[in-house]
Amino acid sequence: MYALKVACLVIAAFMFSALAGRSNAQSIGYADAIGQVGMSCSRDIDKSCKKLNLGGGRISQCLEQNQTVSPACKATVTSLKVLLTTRAQARSR
Repeated sequence: MYALKVACLVIAAFMFSALAGRSNAQSIGYADAIGQVGMSCSRDIDKSCKKLNLGGGRISQCLEQNQTVSPACKATVTSLKVLLTTRAQARSR
């Protein structure tokens, strides 16, 4: 349950901190993104980021910067950032 709550906050942080830029990539729904973070990163969150206070993008920063985070989690975080940026750009037009 903790990992799911954290995944929700990670996705929220990505939404607000996503880098602007042009992309032709597909987008993803927020519920799907939360599910992907939960599947790919729950062990990494529990292992490396569990002691962090939630909010303020702390968990996403931890996952992006922590060298002990699994390659699968890092890849998920990177791809979700792109997909969520694409979604935010499409909605702002």
